[in-house]
Amino acid sequence: SAWGDHVSVVDPRDGIARMHRPPHARNDAHPIELDGDGVDEILLGLNGAGGISAMRIDGTRLWSNTTIGNVSSVHAGDLVGDAGLEIAAAHAGSDVRILNGAGEDVASAPSPLSA
Repeated sequence: SAWGDHVSVVDPRDGIARMHRPPHARNDAHPIELDGDGVDEILLGLNGAGGISAMRIDGTRLWSNTTIGNVSSVHAGDLVGDAGLEIAAAHAGSDVRILNGAGEDVASAPSPLSA
């Protein structure tokens, strides 16, 4: 659930449910293939100062970016048509951040809408 203290993931390859406890409560989660291994990773938008983390299905962290702060929602895909992927994260302070697939900041813009 939103604001939960853990994320449960069922690995479809072995049917085992694994519970992961991120350092901050979770606001949002989104699966996306980030590292080219053919298996989706999980983007976690975290509450408070947690920012955004990318986790592999086995629970190991791929990367983390805390410069964003409180991430209300997170989505990923090819936003500019360049065969790469970008991550859009809405910050609770009503701005939108764009990151690359490695979790590095690419752009930021104020949003007229609340996250």
